[in-house]
Amino acid sequence: MNKEVVRQVKAMMKEDGITQDVLAERMQVERIYVNRMLTASTSLMPKRWRQLLDVLGLEVVIQRKQKR
Repeated sequence: MNKEVVRQVKAMMKEDGITQDVLAERMQVERIYVNRMLTASTSLMPKRWRQLLDVLGLEVVIQRKQKR
């Protein structure tokens, strides 16, 4: 699941032309932290959450927020 979330985030970043540098600036963090998030070396969803979601037949869905 983590890999799928990362894949979708990267696809949306590419679609919007947002680099890791730009994302880090907007998040007010160092680029290396964003890189670690996008290479799944940090901020992983715990394995037990995946098991919980699987047991309940649920999934995490990433979609754009509606503009107000």
